[in-house]
Amino acid sequence: MCESVRSPGYRLCIVVLFLMLTAAWSNECRAQSTSTKTLAAPRFRLPDDRPELDREKLLAEGLRVIESKHLVLVTDLPADAVKDFPPLADALFATLERRLGKLAPDVGGRPFQVTGFLMDAPERFDRAGILPPEQYAIRHGRHLGYRFWMNNQTADYYRRHLMLHEFVHCFLMCEFGMQDIPPLWYTEGIAEYYATHQINTDVAKSEFGVLPNSLKGFEGWLRITEIRRHFSPEPSETGELTGILPLQTVLHPPDSTFVTDSQYAHAWAIVWLINHHPELKAAFAPLAVNRTRRQFEDVLAKIPKTTWAQMDQIWPLYLDGLEEADVNAVRFPLLNDSKAAPLPLEFELRADKQWVSTSLALQKDREYALECSGRYVVEKTTRPWISEPNGITIDYVRGRPLGEVIAAIVSADGTKSTRHIPIGTARTLKSPIDGILWLQVNDHWAQRENNEGTVQVRVSAD
Repeated sequence: MCESVRSPGYRLCIVVLFLMLTAAWSNECRAQSTSTKTLAAPRFRLPDDRPELDREKLLAEGLRVIESKHLVLVTDLPADAVKDFPPLADALFATLERRLGKLAPDVGGRPFQVTGFLMDAPERFDRAGILPPEQYAIRHGRHLGYRFWMNNQTADYYRRHLMLHEFVHCFLMCEFGMQDIPPLWYTEGIAEYYATHQINTDVAKSEFGVLPNSLKGFEGWLRITEIRRHFSPEPSETGELTGILPLQTVLHPPDSTFVTDSQYAHAWAIVWLINHHPELKAAFAPLAVNRTRRQFEDVLAKIPKTTWAQMDQIWPLYLDGLEEADVNAVRFPLLNDSKAAPLPLEFELRADKQWVSTSLALQKDREYALECSGRYVVEKTTRPWISEPNGITIDYVRGRPLGEVIAAIVSADGTKSTRHIPIGTARTLKSPIDGILWLQVNDHWAQRENNEGTVQVRVSAD
């Protein structure tokens, strides 16, 4: 306690208190200015808005409640069909906090928990009074605050996937709500990314953010199939266009809502690309800890325009290489050199690379002579297969010989891209568009790492 107001001790006490308050205020200001390069995190996350469940009423409607630390699941499905859901949500929560940053604390100190409604017969949930307001239509799933609703799915994997997708949304929206969020390509893409999982017999050891390497065990996922459904992968002697959706169209869609499976698939593909491409993941890594649109845009603003232009180029080549259940060894196209290459061009093509840019800008309707030479190994095994630029007919990839040199042309803005164009040892190519020339040795994406050697390429104006 301080002494009387007239004593020296009292005055000394006041001075000490003033200095302590000044120091605390100064430290708080410094913390706010240096803690992050984006907006400071809220002191507390949004209040838990879940109404209390009337469990007797739920039971009367044939609904059961299964819960864990981070998920309360209300469902009319058999208990055995959903017993892994709560522990799987707990495992995902641990992964999200590790990779996306810890959540702001609850004002009451309670752990983060959401309530999910998994519905086989929605009328039961309607009678129980636990459906969302009418304006929140449920196509597959819908989240709202600390709750989500989802319709039952026929495949066990996709039922879990959808639950995890909605759980991610609740996790990411609980600090700032849904009025100030990053664009949908990211919010939906990151939910798709972490919902894609490999369940373990020990559920706590399940993996999230995986790339399916088999159709079995991932029934109903089909994101790559959906992407490929919208373009033609067949080779073309004349360089017909693929019809692949340009990156900028995916980033800036004409409609502000997601209503098609294709939108979710392409959003997943972008998030996978920026999280795993060796030349992009460092630049995009700061997105992981951001929650608001302002924070998100601040990060994107620091990415050079040249990087965005390079992404426009590699996007169609990346999507072209994705194949369902054939992605054990992902090979990304490397970003192309921004400097235009002169003619004639002498170029060395490595057989183990996915797509390699020549940095050569071709002109529409102009003819170019391409000459390729060399011997290289494709799918190296105990008895290596030796190929030359015309390829070998032991195996075929997309209707062309394994090991054949093939080309693709991508417009500078990424809005147009050709199908695979067979080149072989030599050919005269009339470019169907203005664009950059890319080359590769024909092979399956997942097997390319077994290739060895180089091709000598010469390009001249015919």
